[in-house]
Amino acid sequence: MKLLKNKIMGVLMLIFVLVFGVWYSLCVFMNSGLLTAFIIPDSIFQPNFLGIPLLNSYWTIALPIYLLVLIVLFIAGWLGIATIIAKPPKVSEEEINRIMTLEKKLKDKKEKEKS
Repeated sequence: MKLLKNKIMGVLMLIFVLVFGVWYSLCVFMNSGLLTAFIIPDSIFQPNFLGIPLLNSYWTIALPIYLLVLIVLFIAGWLGIATIIAKPPKVSEEEINRIMTLEKKLKDKKEKEKS
């Protein structure tokens, strides 16, 4: 059950990453006028509706932030995929609890011997 829950969480994370990445990319590129530059290549050097050329201070601020966001989205997508394809642990929770209890008893026993 826990493995299925992790797979669902991984799929949701991957969907969120893809949707946010597309939305953020559209926001950055629509605001910059870069999409019109693909249609009319000379427009890259022409002023936009504010009278500012496309290669301006907007890209000095927006491009590094956009690249950082893409890196974070890539890592989140990678973790989402890793969560989806993760294999179940070979040790059960009961065994882990038993080992932890034995370690705690051993630690308590050593502390009693010291005092």
